[in-house]
Amino acid sequence: MTIVIEAFEQAARITADALAAAKPMVRGGVRLLEIAERLERLICERGARPAFPVNICVGSIAAHYSPLPDDPRTLPDRGLVKIDVGAHVDGYPADAAITVDISGDYGWLIDEAETYLEALIANLRPGVAIKRLIKQTYEEAKPLRSRLIVNLCGHQLQRFKLHSGKSIPVVPPRFHREVIREGEVFAVEVFTTTTRGAGEAVAEALVTIYSHTGRIPGGQLGEISRQLLARFNMLPFSPRWLDPSEVGLLSQLHKKRVLTAYPVLREGRNEPVAQAEHTVVIERGGARVLTRF
Repeated sequence: MTIVIEAFEQAARITADALAAAKPMVRGGVRLLEIAERLERLICERGARPAFPVNICVGSIAAHYSPLPDDPRTLPDRGLVKIDVGAHVDGYPADAAITVDISGDYGWLIDEAETYLEALIANLRPGVAIKRLIKQTYEEAKPLRSRLIVNLCGHQLQRFKLHSGKSIPVVPPRFHREVIREGEVFAVEVFTTTTRGAGEAVAEALVTIYSHTGRIPGGQLGEISRQLLARFNMLPFSPRWLDPSEVGLLSQLHKKRVLTAYPVLREGRNEPVAQAEHTVVIERGGARVLTRF
């Protein structure tokens, strides 16, 4: 267990360093591709690997936008920018995110996301039922000036698995019997939008991130499938990380259920979104944050 926690801790330190490096990069006119590649390179230079492609989500885009090969998009002069970064060491991942308000118009949305995140973390402890944890946090946080995005939630982290086992929702769930246990590691995250928003993320047609399901088909696709599984295991990857010949097979691999596709998610009424996220480990006295910087 000590070796496992040390791997999580190392991945978390590198993730935090990448986020600290990202913050001054966020300014109008900078290419998203430049930011993503610099942060992914930093992770590799520090002796880890990206646990998933760097996500850079602007305005009402909540999650799953990572620049594609030769992506021309640049950051706007105004708006909210979410930077979501993850590193892994020997398969043990960390996951954290910050939001930068380029324009200064929506700092309060960031504050509410960060405040709610800290309340969730403060209430995390061994033996607490997740349903009770969320109910307590939700009651303590009232009244909110923002609207929580209810279908995006925190998730347990395990080796080569970003979303594994237990989840940590942001609003009280109707059915949830799981309990927090000592030694577990979670990425705890909160998304907020304005009260004009739907409070729900919806999928767009665009896909910029994939992961392997573990399925190996026959024929030529089987060989490609084995190569992708060997390179990324079941962690998410970007088409940027592939050869052009492999990129051309992504849709076929998805149809064969070899790959899971992660569509870009936006706020249901196109309202701006803020995100706050930390990786924590559950210890006897509560949750210890691993990704502060």
